[in-house]
Amino acid sequence: MVRHNNQLPDNLPQLQNLIKRDPESYKEEVNLIYLCVLFFCIRYILVYIPYYIIILLYSYILYILLYSYIL
Repeated sequence: MVRHNNQLPDNLPQLQNLIKRDPESYKEEVNLIYLCVLFFCIRYILVYIPYYIIILLYSYILYILLYSYIL
């Protein structure tokens, strides 16, 4: 089996040392991960917040109806 020079080391300290020496090599990947997380958060807000608002409105209407019925 031929081992290429561009393979990552097997142990963690060597890998950490490589990252510390060349932060530009993983900058694009970190930015991509950040954008994916940001997209997921924005999507979650846009999808689920309207449901919470609707539930709050319905509960408020129900409260008003029950309160008016009691009086």
